This record gives sequence, C-alpha cells and structure tokens, in this order.
Amino acid sequence: MYRRGDWLPVDEDSGVQRITIETLAELYEAFARDCYRRDDGSATGEHVNVQYAMKDLVSFMGQEDVTELRPLRVTEFRSRLIARRLARTTINKRMAIIRRALRWAVQMELIDGSVLATFSAIEPLRAGRHGAKEPRPKTAVDLEDIEATLREIESPQVRAMIRLQALTGMRPGEVLMMRGRDIHVENGQWMYHPRRHKTEHHGKPRVIPLGPKARTIIADFLVGRDPDRYLFSPLDAPGPKGRRKADHYSVSGYRSVIQRACDMAGVERWSPNQLRHTAATQIGELYGAEAVQAVPGHAKLETSRIYDHSQFQVALRIMEEIG
Repeated sequence: MYRRGDWLPVDEDSGVQRITIETLAELYEAFARDCYRRDDGSATGEHVNVQYAMKDLVSFMGQEDVTELRPLRVTEFRSRLIARRLARTTINKRMAIIRRALRWAVQMELIDGSVLATFSAIEPLRAGRHGAKEPRPKTAVDLEDIEATLREIESPQVRAMIRLQALTGMRPGEVLMMRGRDIHVENGQWMYHPRRHKTEHHGKPRVIPLGPKARTIIADFLVGRDPDRYLFSPLDAPGPKGRRKADHYSVSGYRSVIQRACDMAGVERWSPNQLRHTAATQIGELYGAEAVQAVPGHAKLETSRIYDHSQFQVALRIMEEIG
C-alpha cells in the first residue's frame, strides 16, 4: 500500500522518482493512524504527536525533497523550534518522531537508507546547551491549594477524581476511565485494574490498591450503577441543559475544569498530572523514598504474580493506612 510506485512525482531533469517532505508526512500520518491503536481498536494519543512533529517539518520545508534533510538544514529547522520556545524535551521527541518516519520510509522502500543515516547523525539537544528552554519540573500541588480549588468546583464527579488522584497517585487518564467492572475485591481489599494505562502497549499490567478513604469516595458512585459505565461521567454532573456531553471526561476537559477553579480560588494554576506528585510527596515523607516506587502501581509482573510480589504488598499496606 505504501511502497514506492508510479504515483510518486518524477524529477523532470533526471527522470528519477522523488518524494517530498509533504508527501512523506501524509503517508506516515496515515500509517500512524492505523498503527497506534489499542487491542480494542481505539486510537492512542501517539498519532497526534506524529501530526504535530510532521506539521512543523512540513511548514519549514514541505515542498523540498526528502534528500534535503542534511545536517545543516535539519539544524536550522531545529533552531526554529528553539526560537518558538518549545521545551528541549519536546523538540527531542519531535525529532525522534521524524527519525521514526524516515526509518519507516526506508522499510517501505520509499527513500534510500542514506537519508536516515544522515538524519540519525544529529544528536539530541542536551540540557544547558543550544539555548533550548528546559521543561518546567513537575511539582506537587500544595494541599491547601487543592482544598481551595475543590471549594470552587460544583461537579461531585470532578471533586471525587481529584481526591482519588491525591490519595492513590494514579494518572489522570486512569481515574477518568474507572468503571465498576475494573474494581476487584479480594479478602476485603480493593484493587483497581485500569483497562488503559501508559505501559499497556509493553504488555505490563497495572494494579492500583484502593484504601479506606478511596473506597469511601468511590462507594456512592458504585451504587445501582451499570458496571460497564464510567464512574465519573459528565452525564451525571451538573451543567447546562440541552448541551451534549460525552460519557467520560477527557484529560483536557478535566484539566480545564480544575484550572478555571484555580482562577476562581485565586491560587496558582495546577494540572491533574501534578496530583500524582502530591501523592508521591506525602508517601515519601511518611514511608521513605522506596515506598514511593511501590505505591503508584508500577507492576512489572504478570497479573497472577502481582499480588504476591513484595513491592505490591508494601503498596497495599500503605494504601490501607493512608489511602
């Protein structure tokens, strides 16, 4: 489908088929939309990252031949990204995506391997060099700021999600997707098995223990609810009548509600990702740095072995005490 063919433009002088940056971008974006999907067929967010990276490159040299991706030209492109004040890590990620696109194009016999080899010779930006902006460190949210923000949020669903994240350290996407079916109870202990999580494509299961406080938050949302429905659905939240709502919050929508409430409360804006760091900070202060690694559910074993693993037992004990 994506192999070199008669549809590729031909250079009038040399008679050789050529592929422009714009054509490469179109082909690779189509591939990414098909490739980056979960087992259930739903799209991951990676194809969006591909779109951003390729859009930047196309806007800079879209009609040029792929062979023009020589070191000085690529360095000039990267300098444009630095001038736009993109974070160093963001620039490095976009360069890595372009490199993946070139590797794919070599495999599909669209371009010669020398183009990839030349591009790969350019090293990633290093901290403190080239004038690239450093990413803002992810910091914990002050508990007083969380409480002030909560007072400005009308939705009980959003308030519950914030409190759960601050207790358990789960990621925003995990709390948004909670369903009754994903919560397992064994010997009086509750465990949440997220359907979707950051490392699922590596085949790593993830289990998040839910302590007494977390169970109390969840309990009211479980009563009389279809186990396949999302616990914290916007459909159940207060809001303008007649407005169409999704069956679960998006990460961006969740973040927007929080940041509007921050403005109303007069506190510095924070994002739901920072709640993970809030939980880690509290756990570290009470139990030490090693405990921080155990609690957020970084399971590296098969599901059948997680419950017997010493690190998971530490997480279970801590969540029973403070979560």
